[in-house]
Amino acid sequence: LPSRPSEPERAGRDEASAPRPRAAPAAAPAQEKAAARRAPRPEIDALSEEDVRARTLARIDEVVRIDSTEPAVFADPDLQTRIRSAIMDELFILESQNVLSPTLDRDALVARLTSAVFGLGPLPDLIADASVEVCSIYPDGAVFKRKGGRWHRDPEKLDPPLLSLIARRLAAAAGAPGRGAFVDTFRGSHPDLPGVEASGASGGAGLRGAFVRLERPASFPEDLDRLADAGVLSVPMGTLLKMCIEARQTVAVTGPKGSPRAAIVRALLGTLGPDERAVWIGAPGAAPPATRAVVAAMSAGPARETILDDSDDSPARVLDAIRWMQPGLVAIEAADAARDVPLVDLVRTRMGAVLLGIEAERYDPVALAGGSGGRSSVPPPPAAGGPETRLGRLVDIVVEVAVLMDGSSRVRRISERASEEGDPWALNPIFEFVPSSATETGDLVGEFKATRAIPRFVEKRRARGKRVDVSIFQT
Repeated sequence: LPSRPSEPERAGRDEASAPRPRAAPAAAPAQEKAAARRAPRPEIDALSEEDVRARTLARIDEVVRIDSTEPAVFADPDLQTRIRSAIMDELFILESQNVLSPTLDRDALVARLTSAVFGLGPLPDLIADASVEVCSIYPDGAVFKRKGGRWHRDPEKLDPPLLSLIARRLAAAAGAPGRGAFVDTFRGSHPDLPGVEASGASGGAGLRGAFVRLERPASFPEDLDRLADAGVLSVPMGTLLKMCIEARQTVAVTGPKGSPRAAIVRALLGTLGPDERAVWIGAPGAAPPATRAVVAAMSAGPARETILDDSDDSPARVLDAIRWMQPGLVAIEAADAARDVPLVDLVRTRMGAVLLGIEAERYDPVALAGGSGGRSSVPPPPAAGGPETRLGRLVDIVVEVAVLMDGSSRVRRISERASEEGDPWALNPIFEFVPSSATETGDLVGEFKATRAIPRFVEKRRARGKRVDVSIFQT
C-alpha cells in the first residue's frame, strides 16, 4: 500500500492543481476614443482686457492708421462702418480661439473704442464731476484728477494711440495750435467739454506721446471785500491796492492760470468812482467788469501785434481813444510785453495808472523750466516764468498770487520795486502770507502779515501834507 503523503507534499500538489485567474481583455479602440472625448480639454489662458484692446487697435490700424490720420477723416460714415466691422471681426476671432474672458463686457469694450476713435472717448466722463478741478492724461495713458487741491490717480487708463488721436482732435478744435521746436501744443475749448479748457501737446519729438490737460476755470468774486472774506487777501492788502490806484502807481498782478489774478484786476477797476475814466483792454469777446466809472472796453489784438503799430489793419485806434479819453487808469487783463510795453510806458509817464494782469507762476524773469526725466505719481507743476525785463522796469507794485499745495489761492506777497533804477526784480515786501501749519485734511493754515515797510509813494504823499493811514503797515 502506498504511504500517505506528508503535509508539505499535499500542499504543493493542491497549489499546482488550483485554477489560475485569467488576464482582463484589452479595451477596444472605440472605447478608448469615447473616453478621450469625455475627458476635459486643457484650459487656455484668457487675454487681459488691455491685450484685447491692443489686438483690436491693431486690427483698426489695418483699416486706417490711428496715429497719423487727420481726425476729420474719421467722420466719414463708410469708414466708421468699416472700423466697426473690423472690431467685431477681431472679437469673433478671439472668441473662436477661446482667449476671451467670460467676464469681459464686449458691448462696453466696443463702445469704449468707438467713442475714442470717433469722438473724445472718456474725456467728458472724466470731467463730468463738478468737483474735479483738473484732469491730466499722460503719454502712457495714466489719468490723474485733482479734487479739493489733491491729486488722485484714476482707475481709467487710455490707450496711447487713442490719446494721440483725441489730442489732435482737441488741437484741431482749438484752431490755433502752437508750433514749438520740439512739441506741438494747443490750448482752447471743445463743444463736447463745456466750461472746460483743454490744453496739452498733440505730438512732437520732445514727447514720448500726447499729453492732455482738462481744467475747469475757478470762479472768484470780483470785489475786494468778498475776496478778503474768501481768504484770498487781507483787508489791509485791499486798502493798499486802492491807495496804489489813487496814487497812479503801475500795479502788476501776477498769478498762474486758475488763480484769482483776473478777479483782482477787475475788482480794482470796480473801485473807481463815477467821475473817473478808465480804459479796459481784455480778451476778444470778454465782457468788461462792472464799475461806476466811465469805461471804454477794448479788445487786444494777436500777441505778436503791437498796439502802437501804424499800419492800416492794426489797432492804432486804441491809442487814439486812450489819448482822447485821458483816463486815470488803463487796465490790461492779459499783458504781453511785445504788444503792451509802448502803451504802458506812454500811459505811465503822461496820463495815469496802469493795471496789468500777467499770467506767470512767479514774478521772475522769463525762463524755460527744465523737465525731470524721472517718473512721479503726482503730476509735475507747470513751467514757471514771469514778465520780460522791459515790462518789469515799468512796474511799481507787484501783487503775487499763488495756488498753494492744498489747492487754495492766496495773495502770497505784495511788494514794491526796491529802486526806481537798477534791477527790476529786486523787491521790498510790504505784505506777506505766512503759512503756519496744516490740518489733518491737508489744508494750510496761516495769516497775512505786514513787514512794517512803508511804500515810497506813501511817504511822498505824507511829505506833501496828505493824510495817510499808515497803521495798516504795522499789523
